Amino acid sequence: MKLAPTAFGEGNRLFTEFKGALTENFVLQTLVTQFEVVPRYWTQTNPPYEVDFLIQRENDIFPVEVKSEAG
Repeated sequence: MKLAPTAFGEGNRLFTEFKGALTENFVLQTLVTQFEVVPRYWTQTNPPYEVDFLIQRENDIFPVEVKSEAG
């Protein structure tokens, strides 16, 4: 997104609006680097559930849910 680093600390409208997406992107990039796999996303519609990232290592599956703190 080429945001200035100051956007992460100022609480401006742009960062507030996209904070969840930016946080998920940061976690995704970290998971890809650490585990050398592409995490998967899982969702179910009825009842509505989702898991942001699923990491599989051999026979183990690890769910990762990402939350960003409200300003």
